[in-house]
Amino acid sequence: MSTRIMFLALLVAFFPTLWACGSSSQRAVYPPPDTLRLAESQRHEFIQLFLQGRWCEAQGLFERSLESYQLQDDFCSAARNHLIAWKLHQYLGLDADHHLEAARNLAETGLACPDINLPGIDTTHEIQAGDNLAPTDRAYREMLEQAAFTALAAMLRAEPDPLFASVYGRKAAKAALEADQLEQARILIHRTRELDARQGWIVFLIQDWNFILSLTPDPAEAHHIQNRVDLLRGLIQPCSP
Repeated sequence: MSTRIMFLALLVAFFPTLWACGSSSQRAVYPPPDTLRLAESQRHEFIQLFLQGRWCEAQGLFERSLESYQLQDDFCSAARNHLIAWKLHQYLGLDADHHLEAARNLAETGLACPDINLPGIDTTHEIQAGDNLAPTDRAYREMLEQAAFTALAAMLRAEPDPLFASVYGRKAAKAALEADQLEQARILIHRTRELDARQGWIVFLIQDWNFILSLTPDPAEAHHIQNRVDLLRGLIQPCSP
């Protein structure tokens, strides 16, 4: 093979590499910061930390996720962050209407947010938490209204979202107790407690054990359960004032 032919062969083999390097450097001009891609994972971590009682750490992740969404001009996702924060506080009976107001303000910034189901407000400006329910919420609510606790328990076991399963497990247990179905209430709350224990969600475990405590007639056993509740409460890490 002549020297010229060898040179052309090497040039052809090497040219794609040169082209790839050139195009790669062009694509790398002003890449989006890696932190922007973390918004969703930061939201998930915020939820986990909140339910684990690590509230100061949760607040930091919430703020970082919120900022990342806003930097990307994704105000619908930012609104969802506030809606989630409001719901988490609602689950614990804590007032957080400022989160709901922030969610509403962010959702009304010029682009429609069809996936944001915000609770309505009546003429007295009271929040109607039952309004605008998501399909999954509506399905569980209907089963609660029908007192279909056996079917509901099966549905909860198959629920892929542990947060839904935990929240509606407690709702179902309370509804069963109000319907004088004590055994169903016990089954539902113990399954919910097992789920919360696997997740490490101590704020929900406290609610589970308080419900179990209300079903416990034996004073000695009730005393032991109260000790457990107190120990779980001691694990919560609120922010310093």
